[in-house]
Amino acid sequence: MDMREVPLHYDEDVFDGVICYGNTLAHMCNMEELMNFLKGIHTILKKDGHFILQILNYKRILDNNITQLPVIKTNRFSFERAYRKVSNDNLLYFDITLNVEGAIYKGTTQLNPIQYDTLIQILSQAGFSSITSYGGFKEEIFNPDTSFVLIIEALK
Repeated sequence: MDMREVPLHYDEDVFDGVICYGNTLAHMCNMEELMNFLKGIHTILKKDGHFILQILNYKRILDNNITQLPVIKTNRFSFERAYRKVSNDNLLYFDITLNVEGAIYKGTTQLNPIQYDTLIQILSQAGFSSITSYGGFKEEIFNPDTSFVLIIEALK
């Protein structure tokens, strides 16, 4: 289902944890939509429930004008990812090319390059506490200038 609808399908205080990986939060292109989603996740978590999210570190991407991510390649497919900034808005345009055994698929989507400080503020406003950030899945220290990803664990 659409991740924005998850809180609509569950009662309050249902889950011990919610995981949101794969840079999916960046697909919420305005802050109102993001805030509503986070408030909804807070509502469906039990007391002391964990919300764990992962997004790219957009500060690093924007500050260093990174326009291409490494190609993901196997024997069967390749996945190319690129970013474009359009001067008239705050969004990034994410262009993909997926080649699966010679069949090529291309697409573009808009992403909201949510940065660390903004995300921490919105999580707090949504009711989360004890917010911890990491720069990787091995609990590396998050560095806004050098970390590739941002992982956050927040408690209800």
